[in-house]
Amino acid sequence: MEKKLTRCIPLLALLFIGCGANSVYINVIQGNYHSGRGLYQKAIVSYLRALESQKHTEWVEYNLGNAYYSLGETEAALAVWEHAGLSLNPRLRFHVAYNKGCLYYEQGKYREAYEEFRHALQLMPSAVDAKINLELSLRRMASGGESSQQARREPGGTADESQRILDYVRRREGTRWRASDSIDDFGGEDW
Repeated sequence: MEKKLTRCIPLLALLFIGCGANSVYINVIQGNYHSGRGLYQKAIVSYLRALESQKHTEWVEYNLGNAYYSLGETEAALAVWEHAGLSLNPRLRFHVAYNKGCLYYEQGKYREAYEEFRHALQLMPSAVDAKINLELSLRRMASGGESSQQARREPGGTADESQRILDYVRRREGTRWRASDSIDDFGGEDW
C-alpha cells in the first residue's frame, strides 16, 4: 500500500508544478464538465482558454463548436468546425462532418446534410448512424419536391448517384446495417 501512495504523490506534484503546460488539459476537462451539465457558456470560456495554449487546437475547436451548436449559435459552430475539419486526424474529420450533417439536416438543408454524411462515411464506412442519417437526408431530398430530372441536370447527377450509393451500401453491409447494436469503436476517448 505504501508503494502506491508514494507513486501518486509525484504524479500529483507534476500536475500542479506544470500548471502552464497542463492548463490546456485542465481547461478542456472543465469545458467538458460544464458542457455535460448544460452550462455551455462556461464551457465556451473554458475552451477559449484552452485555445490560448495552441495545443490540440483541432480537438478543442471541435468541442467549442459543439458548445456553440448547443447554444443555437449555428454560424459560430460551423465556422469553428470548418477549421477543426482541416485536421489530419480522420476520426476528428469524421466527427466534424457528422455534426455538420446533423446541423444542416435540422436546418432543412438536406442536400448539404447528405454531402456531409457522405463525407463522414468515406472517412468511416462502418458508422451506422451516419448511414441512417444519409438515408434520411436522401429521403427528405426526394420528398422535398426535387424531381429526379432536376437532380440529374445538376453536376454529378446527385439523386441517381445517391440512390446507387445507398443501394450499394445496403447490398454490401445489409446484415450489419439492420442488426448492429454495438457502439462505434471511436467513442472511447473524451476530449
